[in-house]
Amino acid sequence: MKYTILAILVFVFVGCTPGTQVQTFVDPSLSKLSLETGGITVLPVGFSAASQKDVTPELRRQVTIRVTTGASRFFPSVKTIPIGDTLAILEGGNLLDAYVSATSAFEQTGILRAQTLDQITTLSKTRYALYPYLYGSSQQTTNQGLATTYSSRFGIVLWDKQLKKAVYEGTQEASVSQNVFTQIFSGGNSSIDGIYAAIDASLSKLQGLLAR
Repeated sequence: MKYTILAILVFVFVGCTPGTQVQTFVDPSLSKLSLETGGITVLPVGFSAASQKDVTPELRRQVTIRVTTGASRFFPSVKTIPIGDTLAILEGGNLLDAYVSATSAFEQTGILRAQTLDQITTLSKTRYALYPYLYGSSQQTTNQGLATTYSSRFGIVLWDKQLKKAVYEGTQEASVSQNVFTQIFSGGNSSIDGIYAAIDASLSKLQGLLAR
């Protein structure tokens, strides 16, 4: 049921995405201490229109797991509500339709609907909601087909229940490469490795900003 809901959520993320030149925004109120005392609810991953053609059930599952485990890995001292538990909250609180509407509005306006996220974070008992989204992925072959580079762009928005607004928004691009030798001897990299690198880079970027 949880992955069925993820499929529904991915299906509706076909509107306009935020611009590719989004600057990193950090509200002065956000700190490592505020995260540790407030906790984070990780929301289901959004997929932009650009990434729709590559979305499969397996990709959704892999990206979901990577974001959930990544949030715990980069912020080990922070109470983190994983995506699976968030889906149960959406179901149990009859908030699925409201969440779909809120994220669809975000894709068009860049604003997360406060009322819906307030309901979610109230039920999850956290101050923050983390909305992850995949802008898209690409691959490029060079050296007459001997090398391939997989690139992805991933974004994170952190919404604050107390302030009723987004207190962080940033994106990160990352790439991984393979050549015929890595393909033969180690299996090489693939497009999912590029996405994993972008997810980790996004979480690492937030971690680094809060560590200053």
